Amino acid sequence: MASRLKTWRAAPEDLPQAHAAAQVEAERITGGWEADGWRPDVWVTYHLYHKAPDWIGPAVADHFAIPYVVLEASRAPKRQTGPWAYGFAAADAALQRADAVGAIHRADAGCLEPVLPPDVLHLFPPFLDATPFLKPRPSRPGEGPVRLLAVGMMRPGDKEASYRVLAEALAQVMDLDWELTLVGDGSSRESLTPLFPPTAAALQEPCRRKRCRSSISATMYSSGQPSAKRSALSFWKRRQAGWPLRAAPPLGCRILSRMA
Repeated sequence: MASRLKTWRAAPEDLPQAHAAAQVEAERITGGWEADGWRPDVWVTYHLYHKAPDWIGPAVADHFAIPYVVLEASRAPKRQTGPWAYGFAAADAALQRADAVGAIHRADAGCLEPVLPPDVLHLFPPFLDATPFLKPRPSRPGEGPVRLLAVGMMRPGDKEASYRVLAEALAQVMDLDWELTLVGDGSSRESLTPLFPPTAAALQEPCRRKRCRSSISATMYSSGQPSAKRSALSFWKRRQAGWPLRAAPPLGCRILSRMA
């Protein structure tokens, strides 16, 4: 990875400071590579938008006269004016410099189309190596708990709220026989794990009919049952395993409906 500098800012007034830091970082990168006699073939930036513009990639690409590629770019036209106008303009400038831009769903592509030529914008629906998921599923006894799998980062904001929604829903079916596997970590873990049975202290042991575990593999996807997810890639994994999935209303459901 060429740089670990984070330009993301929670407040728009902090973006000029991020811009200055990015300029210094770009000079460090180009200077270091020049000193080493090394020249990259292409620069790839992941996920830029008005809160996290990319000032480094375009500068490095211009310096070495190489292609500049952006993966999972987002563009919210409503941010063109107002407090986030500075970040919006910076993100748009990077998009204009890009030789190729990849969007992972049509919602983003729709907002990018007005500012990008058709030969620059590419739609990349979720994909992965399906081989591990195509193995025969392990047989399950006819009786036993329904196995639930929930995957997502445990951090403040929408992801934490999603876990809380799941916990509230499961609290209404405590009389049913189910077993939950939680997969995720983050700064909200300590506040979220007590919402599910059992608490984090009992992760390795069954808690009567319900338990939480903290590992994941293709085998888990293949042997589980209904699932709750947040990311489009996770939707695809679950779909490849051939099991039902419950998704909240935003982008995921529309992605799957088009892939089906």
